[in-house]
Amino acid sequence: MAAKIGFELELLVLDEQFNETNNADVLIADAQKQGVTVTPECSHAMVEVNSRPDSLLVAASDLVNQLDRLNGIAEYRGLKVLPIEMPLDADFKPIIRNSPRYGVKKRLLGEDRFEISGKVMGFHVHYDLPDDNQDKIDQINFLKAVDPLAIAVTACSPHYSEGMLFDSWRTHTYRYIVHEDLPFQGQLQRFGTSYDRYVQEHLEKYLHFLHLSKEKDVDFSHYADEYNSIWGPTRINPHYGTSEIRSMGAVPDIVLLFGLADLIDGGLRRMRSSTGTDNLYLDVLVGRHSDPEESYSLLQAMSDDAIRYGFKTEGVFDYCSSLAAFCDAGVVAEGKPLASYANRFLADKKNYADKIVSLHSDNHQKYAHLHEAYLDSLRSAHQYFELPVGVIGDGG
Repeated sequence: MAAKIGFELELLVLDEQFNETNNADVLIADAQKQGVTVTPECSHAMVEVNSRPDSLLVAASDLVNQLDRLNGIAEYRGLKVLPIEMPLDADFKPIIRNSPRYGVKKRLLGEDRFEISGKVMGFHVHYDLPDDNQDKIDQINFLKAVDPLAIAVTACSPHYSEGMLFDSWRTHTYRYIVHEDLPFQGQLQRFGTSYDRYVQEHLEKYLHFLHLSKEKDVDFSHYADEYNSIWGPTRINPHYGTSEIRSMGAVPDIVLLFGLADLIDGGLRRMRSSTGTDNLYLDVLVGRHSDPEESYSLLQAMSDDAIRYGFKTEGVFDYCSSLAAFCDAGVVAEGKPLASYANRFLADKKNYADKIVSLHSDNHQKYAHLHEAYLDSLRSAHQYFELPVGVIGDGG
């Protein structure tokens, strides 16, 4: 089972009137002085908050406390933070952070594409990798199989493009616009047939990536290796011994994010103890004994439908419901309330993209509504984890 879990949550920075702003550094400086685990992101419009790796409940409690303190510091500075997939104003221009790594990536992708990276926000979850190589590749493949569920549950960036409404414009733009020319680095990867082959393929693709980079007079070898040059839905970090799922968007409901992470953890637990009919289900799910190419094609089509429609298509809803039921059976007792919350959300067939579309108001009012939902979710998290309410920074 995944012994430890770690969280990364990216948040948009707003001013008191709920305007998008590029004032993240003021907030970061104060927060870091007070010991909040906040780090800069690629633009000045967003921040990232991390938890300490631990059991799910301990890591989640830590993240809630970090967010409480960050909210207090933001309030003192006349700012607000909000977990959301993208700014509501599609024309908002984030100021990209000036750093060598971001500079070379901007040259590689092009300025317009890289600007999108400065305004997409997600929720990344790290799970300990097991020791056995077969278990490793099964875990990596399983996190890929979770992709449609992760997208549909957390979609909250509705956007019309060429007459079509997307539930998760964040996911579409990041995969198919930002990384259009780098599919291995930024899009859903195929199922791996073995862990050794997975490692070898990453090295081969990385060398090809460096070759493409040098064609644009960019030397990425100083800033990335074969693993952290992956910006797509899943990747591993051999140094820390973790696998990471990056499909989930940042969404105002923190309890929902924890519930989804809990369900995924339950699925990983069940994979390692499954027998009989469970194995038959997993064989199809992760392409272990079915045709990996066919499984991948079906999964990618399902993810693309989740990006566009959320739970509105029967195929996505049925797949996500089946997968969630499989995962739920592996959730430990203390995590059941969180998993149940995510399951109820799934059963409603609606996500935050639907809620945002239903808000017939200007962006300032929408932000105010979403920010209150975010604060409500933190209050609910305090009840789940039995934390004292009001653990905030003093702003000084």
